[in-house]
Amino acid sequence: FGGWSCHGQALARWRRGMVGWNGPELLRIQGELLLLQGNPGAAAAAQASFMEALALARKQQAHAWALRASNSLARLWVADGRCGDARHLLESWLPRLPAMGDSADAAETRLLLDGC
Repeated sequence: FGGWSCHGQALARWRRGMVGWNGPELLRIQGELLLLQGNPGAAAAAQASFMEALALARKQQAHAWALRASNSLARLWVADGRCGDARHLLESWLPRLPAMGDSADAAETRLLLDGC
């Protein structure tokens, strides 16, 4: 799977401190790639990646990446039948969504909430 090679290099650079601003997105992408592989334990590993991405984005006050990580985590929870947890996570974003306009991430948040 070619995505792993490029992503692995970028993630390694981030972990070595060579780039600091894109860590939340790299962690979120790691979770998405884990889910695509579909190996046993992938959902748990992806959840850990999404939660780490969300925590780091919050620490950096990177709201757009925090929303994207929230969407990935909520999508995973919905697939696992945890709609209540997903709704609780995403509802915290409702006050900020108008400021994010018609972005794809804001639209996905609204769709996920409508589906729960």
